[in-house]
Amino acid sequence: MILILKSYFSGKVLKTIMKYLFQIFTFVLIFSTTTTVAQTYNSYYNDIVNTVSQNNILNDLTTFESYGIKTIGTSALNNTQAWIKDVTNL
Repeated sequence: MILILKSYFSGKVLKTIMKYLFQIFTFVLIFSTTTTVAQTYNSYYNDIVNTVSQNNILNDLTTFESYGIKTIGTSALNNTQAWIKDVTNL
């Protein structure tokens, strides 16, 4: 390929073409190696996603709201914190 390019273009133009070809080749090489291992399936996250529903979200928001106004040092804040820990199993 270089021999074909040398026969059609002068030295300065050839260097510019080779520079761009090298950049394109480098980009394609990096892109192709990173995208092949970008994501792997994890069943743990699939289980979490499967438990999400409109009713679950609405129930959790209603429960969160029922604890009242949550300001620093109030029992509403402490109760809400305990509920979140209980729900998330932390």
